[in-house]
Amino acid sequence: MKNFINIYKIQLLISLTLAVALIALPVVKTPLNIALVFLFSILGTFILDSDYFIHAYLVETDTPFSKNLRAYIKHKDFFGAITYMNLKGEEVKEKTLHSGLFQILFALFCIFVAYSDVYYPVKVFIISIFANSIYKVIETYFTKDINEWFWSFKTAPDKNGFILYLVAISSIFGYCLFLI
Repeated sequence: MKNFINIYKIQLLISLTLAVALIALPVVKTPLNIALVFLFSILGTFILDSDYFIHAYLVETDTPFSKNLRAYIKHKDFFGAITYMNLKGEEVKEKTLHSGLFQILFALFCIFVAYSDVYYPVKVFIISIFANSIYKVIETYFTKDINEWFWSFKTAPDKNGFILYLVAISSIFGYCLFLI
């Protein structure tokens, strides 16, 4: 459990801060909606990690990473699976959800959801996923090779291009918060 908190502490902090802010903005009044906003915001933290399950069960099922992750799940060792994904996740190349293309498409989807008349906790869920994807791209830039994030474009942007990309994505995030 301690390792789980160490892995997700920043992402959970982002989700909880977002939940508090989004409860305060429209003044959510009912206890059920407040609880759902917190729950959906925290669930948004873990959606990007489903990329490893997509890889293990659908994309490349014969790799050692996939076999080991499926073994953790088969034995119901979920904390072990999370630790394994964190330690050996670098073995997975061309992740679907950890990519610039997904983030751009998801940014457009966030604008659509923010404009629509969707149930408020669902909006929080989508915004939480987007906030965590922004954190992931920043983490990738500083700790890993940025080419991993922009694999679908075949070339990664230079430093100025990445800053422009980050400003654009962050601006869309701010605009979605404004619309909510």
